Amino acid sequence: MTTTTKTTQKTQRTPNKNSLLKNHSMFGKLKDQSIQECRYYEKKYPEEGQLVMFIASQITKHGILGKLPEFNSIESLISKTEVSSGRTNSFYKYFRPGKYHACLVLRVDEEKGYIDLSRKRVTSPVELEAFRTFFRKSQLVHFIMKKVAIESAKSLKTLYKQIVWPLYKRSLHPFDAFRKFLSDPTFLDEFNLGDIKKILKKVIKQKMPLRLIKVDAVFEMTCFNFYGIEAIKKSLIVAEEMGTKEHPIEVFLISSPVFRVCTTTFDHEYGLETLKRACNGMAEMIKNFGGSFQITRQPRVLLNKKKHLNKEK
Repeated sequence: MTTTTKTTQKTQRTPNKNSLLKNHSMFGKLKDQSIQECRYYEKKYPEEGQLVMFIASQITKHGILGKLPEFNSIESLISKTEVSSGRTNSFYKYFRPGKYHACLVLRVDEEKGYIDLSRKRVTSPVELEAFRTFFRKSQLVHFIMKKVAIESAKSLKTLYKQIVWPLYKRSLHPFDAFRKFLSDPTFLDEFNLGDIKKILKKVIKQKMPLRLIKVDAVFEMTCFNFYGIEAIKKSLIVAEEMGTKEHPIEVFLISSPVFRVCTTTFDHEYGLETLKRACNGMAEMIKNFGGSFQITRQPRVLLNKKKHLNKEK
């Protein structure tokens, strides 16, 4: 008996040249860390007396070595005498590698690049909580800009120079500016974003924990002359035209002559200002026809019913 063995040859599939180039460019874009590195603020070094966030990387007998994520992970040191006001047997009790700790800047040597920090001198709980909130906002803005840099194939530092740092100069946190941008698409037009505008808006919606807020106001409007109901209709149209596709303004009749106007927005300040402008526009229009306008309930933010009940309890 003769046995015959069949040999199967595996044919290797040659990848497409275009797909190789595409994967190589994407790999290079993600691997090139130089375009993804940038400090949060325009100043290269922190100022003395400023609160910064510190990440411990190495614990020694003399102190704790670590980095400052806000300043492009620049190295800094906390000496053993600045860890705690009491006696410390182990630094591991206060610091864990990889965790964030708020510290106070004691000395900054820009020539040598030395930054000395103190943990024990951070004593005010009010300032500490305010700083942590500020840092969380800045960190989220940094994540957003990194995502925009990847999708737009631009360096992170270029985007910071164009958008983020100018906002800090105006004493406006980019987090709050991005929230206003979702409500008002023209808010950042002065920065000439171009194609980045659509990418930025998409990434902000994905990363920022925002929710729609409802704002309303109640008013009375009458007109007893020849124009009557037509004047009231034209006045209501003035308010509706001030809304946008994303955040329309709606007017409802409660019981004549009482009306309710409302809108939804991501930024409650923008919503309140919009309703105030709408009420002023209706008042001006109805008065031109000889009618009267009076706000019975000023623009306000509507709370969730469950939260409202809990507050009353």
